[in-house]
Amino acid sequence: MKNILLAAVAMIALHTTAQTKQVICGYNYFKDTTWLPHTTCITKDSSIPYTCYSGKWWSRKKSTCYKDSSWQVCTKDSVIGSIKNDSTPKWCDAPTTVKPRLSGVAMRDFTWRILNPVDYVFTALIENYVINVKANEIWIGNGQYNWQPIEDAIAFAKDCKSRGIDVRFKLRIPCGVFAPAWTKQAFGSFKLPGDDYANVGWSQGADSMSVMWYKDAYLDAWAAFMAAIADRYDNNDFIAEITITGTSPATGEPLNLAIGNTGMGLQRKNAYVAAGFTDANRLAAIYRTIDAMKVFKRTNIGIALNPFEHFDRTATENQTSKSIGEYICKTFGSRSVLGNNGLRPAAVDTDWQPGGKIYDLCLFYFSMHQQYGSGIYFQTASTKQMGDYSQWIPTLDNGIKWSTQLVELPETERSIKDHLTTDQITTYKVTYKQNY
Repeated sequence: MKNILLAAVAMIALHTTAQTKQVICGYNYFKDTTWLPHTTCITKDSSIPYTCYSGKWWSRKKSTCYKDSSWQVCTKDSVIGSIKNDSTPKWCDAPTTVKPRLSGVAMRDFTWRILNPVDYVFTALIENYVINVKANEIWIGNGQYNWQPIEDAIAFAKDCKSRGIDVRFKLRIPCGVFAPAWTKQAFGSFKLPGDDYANVGWSQGADSMSVMWYKDAYLDAWAAFMAAIADRYDNNDFIAEITITGTSPATGEPLNLAIGNTGMGLQRKNAYVAAGFTDANRLAAIYRTIDAMKVFKRTNIGIALNPFEHFDRTATENQTSKSIGEYICKTFGSRSVLGNNGLRPAAVDTDWQPGGKIYDLCLFYFSMHQQYGSGIYFQTASTKQMGDYSQWIPTLDNGIKWSTQLVELPETERSIKDHLTTDQITTYKVTYKQNY
């Protein structure tokens, strides 16, 4: 080991556009505390760089590049070693700049924003928009993608940026009945009854065929889909958040199956069970879609975390949901965003009152925020679910109660203008932002 020099680095890019890179780091034999990552390998006593490819290190003693198979995973961009003079190369994540979470108010669907001409004053007031794009619109083949719906939104954001308006997006990709036809062919499908989908927010996709999203092959393909999105958009600052939706039946809510023991809910439950779904394989699939999001290093990761519905019991319960939520927070830390898509006044729904399941989950969201720094969001329920337009203000007030940082406003841009004043929107926007 006397004169072996194992100095700096060969940087290896895993994806051409992803922010996170992998670099090789190691404790320098000469205890060089000024060590920094380099794009080429260098020697201690020379400023002449020697380029090493394929993750190899330069050794002057051997006058060549060589690869050490004992590299290990480390978590910080620093020179490390298991012992003081350990010069064994290790893997290290290069520093990343995490995107700020969305805060304030948002339009729940970017496509609803479209007015001709664009109202840039209103756009600047809202700032945040949801790109709600169905999986079959962009996941057009195995390894084939149509990015145009997302690119259209980004083009709009760039136009706003040129006018001094900062617009950022949450990307939500419902699957299930909206899975591409090729996935249903490849991984299997089943009919998901939905005569009254409008009553549970599934107005589109009634009587549709859903992909069998518990299948391992589907989950592998979904993970590759997420990797492709991360490769393209993890380094795009307009895309601030992406939601976990790989096991959602239609709405982008992976825990909401709208099943029950009577009526259409029972028909849906029977359809799942007949298709081979069990509590065990469904839960395993949810965790696999969470793990699939690890390819995102800068983007915030959100989930609609509802009470968990079992195939073998009537009542929903929260403990399973809480375990899922804490796993997300442990995995993604302050990039995690928990909430649900049914914010409404407590007077309208007893589940939002003390002792109710949603009330209990809201306490959990807040506890995760305190422990992990995770975000809290809500999407408002539809006006029909809330009762009438007079419930908009009590609904937004309920968001304040739970220290939410982002609320997706109800309905369309035109409807919002008809039922909320600019001053009201500004007040809620400022209040929610203060909870960041």
